[in-house]
Amino acid sequence: MRAYQDTITWLTYRVEVRKAPPAFWLQLGQLIAGLKHLNGVPLATAEARAVERDLVVRGVGSRLALDGLILPFEAIRSHLSGGAKPGARAAGRAEVSGFLSTLVGPGSGADPRTEDLSPEGLKWIHATLFPGASDQERPGHWRIIPSGGRPWEGVPHEVVGLFTEELCDWLKSAELAAPAVDEEQAWAVIRMLLAELYLFWIRPFTTGHARVAGAFGARVLNKAGMGPNAAHLLAIALHRNRAEWQRQMQHAAEGNADPTPFLDFAVRAMNEVLREVHARVRDLQMRGQWRAQLLELFQDGNDEPTRRQRQVLLDLASVDSPVPLNGLSILSPALAKLYAGVSEKTLRRDVDALLQAGVLQREPEGLRVDLTNILAFKEQGA
Repeated sequence: MRAYQDTITWLTYRVEVRKAPPAFWLQLGQLIAGLKHLNGVPLATAEARAVERDLVVRGVGSRLALDGLILPFEAIRSHLSGGAKPGARAAGRAEVSGFLSTLVGPGSGADPRTEDLSPEGLKWIHATLFPGASDQERPGHWRIIPSGGRPWEGVPHEVVGLFTEELCDWLKSAELAAPAVDEEQAWAVIRMLLAELYLFWIRPFTTGHARVAGAFGARVLNKAGMGPNAAHLLAIALHRNRAEWQRQMQHAAEGNADPTPFLDFAVRAMNEVLREVHARVRDLQMRGQWRAQLLELFQDGNDEPTRRQRQVLLDLASVDSPVPLNGLSILSPALAKLYAGVSEKTLRRDVDALLQAGVLQREPEGLRVDLTNILAFKEQGA
C-alpha cells in the first residue's frame, strides 16, 4: 500500500484528540453523563419502553435516510412492535430487519462475527444488511467500482481491503485506548466517531455506507460494555445536520486531515438530541408525579363532584396544549361518561372549584394544569 500512502496523504490514521480544547472534553463528559443518567432514570415500565422504542425508531429511520431510503417512523415502529403496517413496502421492512439484526450485542449467542472489529466483521455486516441482494450490490464483498476521485468519495477500490484493515487495527490500538478505566465509555464514543468518519472516507462497499458505519459503531460501543443508544443519537444528529455533516467530512479530508473538528461537531450535535430525550423523560416524570400527588389529594373523597374534578385534572395533565371549556367533557371516554346527563353549569362549577383551589389555570386558548407546582428547589421568580 506504500504507493497509495504516498498519494492518498489526507487519509492518515492519526488524531491528536488528547490536545483537543477543553470545550470538547466538557461536551464529551456531558454526553457520557447524560447517557448514564438515561440508563438509570426511573420511569413507569410502559413509558420507559416508549422512550427507548422512540429512540430506536428515530435512529434506524435516520440511518436508512442517510442511505437514501425514507421510511415513515410509524412503519418502523410498527415493525418493532411485531406488526405490519398496511401498505408498508416489503423491501423497507426487510431493510429495517437487516439493520436491526446487525445491532445484536455481545454475549447474545449470535454469530461471533457480530462482535468482531475486523474487515471480516465489516463484511458480515454488509452481507446481513443485504441478504439475497444482486451481484451488482455484492453483499459482503469489497467495492470494485472506482471512486469519484475526490478524497471523501472513497479510496481506490484496489486498496479498500488494506485501508479497512488498517482502520480496524487502529481502532484497537493503544493510541485510542482509554487512559483510565473510568474513561472507557468516553473513548468508546471517540472510537465510534472515528469509525464513522473513516468508513465514509474509505467507502468499502458499493451500497449501505451509513448503515454499515452505524452497525460498526454500535459494535465499537458494545466492546466497551455500552448499548447502541449513542449510535442512535449519532444517526439522528447526522441526519438532522446532514449539510454540516457533509461539510465536516469534506473539510476533515483537506489539508492536514484533522478529525478533531468533526469529533467536536458530532458530540455537540449528539448532546442536542440527548437533551431532547431528557426533556421528554422529565416531562413524563413530572406527569407521573402529578398523577400520584393528585390521587393523594383526592383519596379521601369519592362523591360525584370529586370524581369528576379528579378526572378533569388527570386528563388535562395528559395533553400538551390547553383545552377549551367546550371540549373538556369529551377530552376522554372517562370524562364523557362522568359528564353524560349533567348540565354545562355543572361543568363550569367543577372548573371554578379547581381554579379557586389553584390546581387549574385558565389561558386564552383554554384550560390546563400547572405541573411546575411539584418541582423542588424552584428559584424565586422562576
